[in-house]
Amino acid sequence: MPSYRASLLIAALTAAGTTTAAAQPAPEPAPTAPAEDAPPPAEAAAPAAAPTPSPVETVTPGDRDEPAGTGATATTTATAPPAPRLRPEGTTLGLGVGYRFPAGLDRPNLVGARLRLRSGIAFEPVIGFTNAAQTADDGDDETKDAATALAVAANVRVPVASRGRGDLVLVGGASLGYFLADPDGDDNDRTRTVATLQWGAAIDYWLTDALSVSATTTNPLVSYQADTLDQPAGPSMTTTTAQIAAIWAPRLEVMLHLYW
Repeated sequence: MPSYRASLLIAALTAAGTTTAAAQPAPEPAPTAPAEDAPPPAEAAAPAAAPTPSPVETVTPGDRDEPAGTGATATTTATAPPAPRLRPEGTTLGLGVGYRFPAGLDRPNLVGARLRLRSGIAFEPVIGFTNAAQTADDGDDETKDAATALAVAANVRVPVASRGRGDLVLVGGASLGYFLADPDGDDNDRTRTVATLQWGAAIDYWLTDALSVSATTTNPLVSYQADTLDQPAGPSMTTTTAQIAAIWAPRLEVMLHLYW
């Protein structure tokens, strides 16, 4: 019996000690010292910036022979040189010389001037003069024939189209001509006076902005002609003719003009 009670007492004391130990808090773990060589915590990486487009580089002609990386660059396109002037600017005066055909190339028979305005319209007074003589000698007799022509005109020239150095020009004007034929002998002269209103077309070609060559064709619109023939044994005989018509019977003039 005493052994049985002693066993119960030992079991009760053992249970009470176990309950007390379970009620007490567990000791806190000792802090761990940080390692001296440990790297600091990495920061959050910033988002990558969008690449900035670089300007287009234009290499100048002088940079082509330079080493890479040393040539100058430009970000603007080079300006093209201005086109050369092909016609006069402003109001200019041109003096010219040339031919009214038929004519010998060794005998220019036409001189004139052109007053050219800024718009390209030109006013042109023209003076023409021809004097020719022919002598024939057969050993016994000598004969001499002569001819003289004088003409004055005033034209207006209006350019209507251009291509490169060439201009297509419309021409309108008036002219007065005097012609004398003097064959060998006395009292046998023939004179002819012609007055016309004319129209035509021309091509002006500009060699430079101060020098041009032109080919002009004119046709009569209104014409009046008086033809007088001397007679050795009587009075002179005169024939007059008046005509109004738009006909194509061109008279060709080629001239070279220098402008100031």
